[in-house]
Amino acid sequence: MRARIDPFGPTVSLFGLKRRQKVAARDHVRRRIFRNVECRRAAPPTEEIPLKSFALALALTAVTVSFPLQAASLSVSGQANIFAAGQAAVTQPGGGGGGVLPSLFTFAAGAGQSVTFSSVTGFTNCCNGAPTTGPDGDAPGTNILPANGLSGIAASSLMFLAGVFLDDAVPGGPGPATLDFTGNTAFASLSPLLGQLFFIGDGRTGTGAGAFQQFNAPATATRLYLGVADALGFGGQHGFYVDNSGAYEAIFALSGGNPNSSVIPVPAALPLLLSGLGVFGWLARRRSV
Repeated sequence: MRARIDPFGPTVSLFGLKRRQKVAARDHVRRRIFRNVECRRAAPPTEEIPLKSFALALALTAVTVSFPLQAASLSVSGQANIFAAGQAAVTQPGGGGGGVLPSLFTFAAGAGQSVTFSSVTGFTNCCNGAPTTGPDGDAPGTNILPANGLSGIAASSLMFLAGVFLDDAVPGGPGPATLDFTGNTAFASLSPLLGQLFFIGDGRTGTGAGAFQQFNAPATATRLYLGVADALGFGGQHGFYVDNSGAYEAIFALSGGNPNSSVIPVPAALPLLLSGLGVFGWLARRRSV
């Protein structure tokens, strides 16, 4: 009988005893190794989610909700006096009735905002007849003077849908320069000043066709008024709204800029917020794997 030193512990080789002891010792070592590996794998991560990952998720959420699209629709009477925009009551320096106050849309001020009309439908009439004039108007033309702190307006048609941007102040004074749209209604975009009346028509570069036009709001604007421009013979001082009939239906959207969050209704804003939080959750899960 001869004694040998075994690497797994002292033992004596005799018949098959050594082999069985070596296998048992090797299995014992393997179990210790595997148990240690499993403990290390199952231990929770000690690292926090990096701050930059959290900031990225918040940034994506902020970018998503900072550029909202606010859609609206307004009915605009054929008697809607665009020259009464911002006033408490209608005016009629030319006589013939002042009509009704123009339709109003309010929004938060902000640079880079614009309005696009996706649909303007309906008919009006200027002279006690059945409504037959579409949003782009009919010949012969319009050339009405400034009033109430607003500009005048000139165009090659009459009874067209018109608009004006205002801030929170009541307009007064001489008003800005008059824009002339005679033969010039196919513009791609327009940037009117506060109080400067402008041609909208059906909101497209052609009558019932063409590209949608973009109307850029002044940075301090908070109100958009829609109405029609009327006067005796469609020239001189405004008035003679009493015999108008019909209405236009305008569907439009305000986009761009960074308006107040109240612009987005909560049901519309919630999915945008959840999408940003979902990115954060994905980053957290990816980090923990």
